[in-house]
Amino acid sequence: MIKIQLKENEMASLIAKNGDTQVSFSNKIGITKQGLGQILSGKFNPSPVTAKRICDVLDCDFDEIFITE
Repeated sequence: MIKIQLKENEMASLIAKNGDTQVSFSNKIGITKQGLGQILSGKFNPSPVTAKRICDVLDCDFDEIFITE
């Protein structure tokens, strides 16, 4: 099974540059604010579907903000 991990600080920076708050961004990608907080803190790894939504909304490449194991 592939494990998707967030690169440290990359996603939070892109969310801020995009002009979103954690609440507005989490709504756009279809998860709760708490779920987003857990992804940002590294306590939870996103599913492939959620990772794709994140990249689509941030208009970035997967490798910019995630690493896989």
